Amino acid sequence: MTRPEPFDVLVAGGGIAGTVAAVAFASRGFVTALLDPDPPRRPGAAYAPRVSSINPASESVLAGTGTWRLVETGRVSPFERIEVFTDEGPEAIAFDAAETGLAHLACIVENDLVAAAARERLYELADFHALAPAALAEMRRADDLTEVITTTGDTLACRLLVAADGADSTVRRLAGIGRDVFDYRQQAVVARVVPERHHGATARQKFLATGPLAFLPLADGSCSIVWSLDNESAAGVMSLDDAAFADRLEREFDGRLGRILECERRHAFALRRAHARRYYADGVALVGDACHTVHPLAGLGANQGIADAAALADAASRARDAGQRFFAERVLATYQRRRRPANRAVLAAMDLFHLGFAGEPSLPAELAARLMRLADASATAKRFFIRRAGGLAP
Repeated sequence: MTRPEPFDVLVAGGGIAGTVAAVAFASRGFVTALLDPDPPRRPGAAYAPRVSSINPASESVLAGTGTWRLVETGRVSPFERIEVFTDEGPEAIAFDAAETGLAHLACIVENDLVAAAARERLYELADFHALAPAALAEMRRADDLTEVITTTGDTLACRLLVAADGADSTVRRLAGIGRDVFDYRQQAVVARVVPERHHGATARQKFLATGPLAFLPLADGSCSIVWSLDNESAAGVMSLDDAAFADRLEREFDGRLGRILECERRHAFALRRAHARRYYADGVALVGDACHTVHPLAGLGANQGIADAAALADAASRARDAGQRFFAERVLATYQRRRRPANRAVLAAMDLFHLGFAGEPSLPAELAARLMRLADASATAKRFFIRRAGGLAP
């Protein structure tokens, strides 16, 4: 496809951040196109390996664009309680939705379901154009337009190019935007497991010496595990057969959900913290993993991307409605001022948790447990955490 008329907005990348950004712009009347190298499909009978904890703020964004109703037709697992504990004794910090008047703390949803639902919503909008399978290969800026050549050889033009093409973003590289990267020297091992006991709509996380192990509740009563391990330990865990892995998992998790009856295929993902030095260049804005990546121990990565998408579309919409160029540097700088401090705070908080419980050196186990007991006794501290994690406070 070679389109003579420029798009208002061209989004590169079809994951959660990209599809939500496209919906956010198209639902506001921007002529929007999505470059998607691998169009998402709704998960089938088997669960997709990657899930996200969608917090109330993200749920509100998705509902406001008409996407959440489509997500809810799939497997959505709201949970009302979080328990966090360590190796030092049975004590846990417990966070309950009722403590802040929420119906639930968050919903565990497959990443593919969110992206596919957003794409379905896009097809309902008149000002949307799908370009798939295709990715951006080349770009150049001239006369307030960005000309893009895709991997399929098509030539397109847009006024604003949104980079949502992942941690190794081609758009970010071609735009000359640098980033700061810290390698945790860890991998997240993820899998769906079937424990003996139902999760009870509770998300659980244990801080081990090797890193956090989370059991996230799924809609059918099973759990998605996210186990952060140093590279060597991760390789060892990945090499175990299913029976040995189930025994190891049950032992490390203190049998809190009984025996592990079934394990599906495991996947491992390298963990790095990264943050772009700028969120924009001339006619280009970064969202989601193209802009920042975070340790998964609090499940905030997808929520950061959704918040980025909403903030960028809001800044552009306000400028357009005021008769200004929505792609101007001043507008993109407004987006950066709104999102960079919030994202930096999340990255810093996750680093503190990582260093405190699994870094080198980490807190002594007894001290970590004592701090957890103090936190659990403070209703104010727990309300603060819940509102921050839920995106309900700045």
